[in-house]
Amino acid sequence: MNLVDGLNGLSSAVVVTIMSAFGYVAWSFGHSDLLFMSLTICVAFFGFMCVNFPHGKIFLGDAGAYSVGHLIAWNAILLLNREPEISAWGILLIVLWPVLDTVFALVRRFMTGYSIATPDRMHYHHVLMRMVLIATPKSIGIKQANPIGSVIAWPLIALPSLLGVLLINHHMMSVLGVVLFTFLYTLTYHILVHKAARLRRLFAS
Repeated sequence: MNLVDGLNGLSSAVVVTIMSAFGYVAWSFGHSDLLFMSLTICVAFFGFMCVNFPHGKIFLGDAGAYSVGHLIAWNAILLLNREPEISAWGILLIVLWPVLDTVFALVRRFMTGYSIATPDRMHYHHVLMRMVLIATPKSIGIKQANPIGSVIAWPLIALPSLLGVLLINHHMMSVLGVVLFTFLYTLTYHILVHKAARLRRLFAS
């Protein structure tokens, strides 16, 4: 959760998407306590988004990211513990965006020779924001590109979570869903990086 807190409104969208999905699953299986926890977090983050998006007047920060990440993890554990028929891969689909972002960050830093603890600005959302900046030269600045990049990422975040809800009881289909979205994440990330580099050279010339 700390790694996806890079654009205004992005972490809020991730939290609301995941907790809405968990809330629906909890409601489907009759777990009112987990439903209440999910709704409470969603309401809190809708309020947070009002001051974080689009102008970033307040930020989640390390403490906020670690706290809500902890709650998300325990929600997933409790659902799996209470309902053995729920697919763990379906739960993974629901939380797939922050998981992929973290794994890709570790792999990217390792492959480039940097410490895996070294922060960088090559996350998926950073690339989206730079694409907005490059594609609209001099018409908007980084303050405008920041929330625009976040909005572009919102449907990408929601898709695997939605599929995870639909396939929560289907183990093999959930596995295929994780594989499919991991492939699409990898493919589109590389396309965006190369497209951004090509656009930068074009406008520089």
